Amino acid sequence: MKRLNEMLKEQERITCMLAVYEKNMGNCTKMVFQNGREILLKQSVDSTLQAILKYHTIDLKKLRKKQQKLLNSRYYIPLPISKDTLFICIKTRLPKVKKDSSVSYINFYEIDRLDKKHPIIYMKNGYKIESLNSITTLKKRYHQGEISAKLQIGQQKQSLLVEEETAKYFYPATKGDIKAISREIESLRDMLKNVLVAEKQ
Repeated sequence: MKRLNEMLKEQERITCMLAVYEKNMGNCTKMVFQNGREILLKQSVDSTLQAILKYHTIDLKKLRKKQQKLLNSRYYIPLPISKDTLFICIKTRLPKVKKDSSVSYINFYEIDRLDKKHPIIYMKNGYKIESLNSITTLKKRYHQGEISAKLQIGQQKQSLLVEEETAKYFYPATKGDIKAISREIESLRDMLKNVLVAEKQ
């Protein structure tokens, strides 16, 4: 876990998190990064996902619920983690134990293309991922990733606009600002005088 946190702090971009069975280690996670680096974690892919979400202070239940509403879909929905990471879920293995996951997480932003004839995903760094899903299902998951990416970019732009608008109020007042405020105060003063005069009459 410490090793994973160090990599996240170094801002290494994740290409994929694969659920794998490793000899003498059991249920593990193989992590592949944009630079081609691979690490093997002696923990399940679900535990690894939870660790990444914890690092980014994201609640998985809330995120899934939000994505379900946006995409009108209940299962295997994309998970936007950060501006560089949007996981789509694909099946990559047959579980040996009931509670083991069959699903791996692929960073949509690191996908180069889908194979046209076989259920294979080619990543930008040259890594190849074979899926147990059908080609039709892979296309569906990819399409959901496209929609989520557009929504994510839209939300990021909206957040930037809010930050820019908020930031305006923290800049020091200019001479022009002070003059405008003075004019407004004088105008209000004149209005109050007129009201008081009218009341006396």
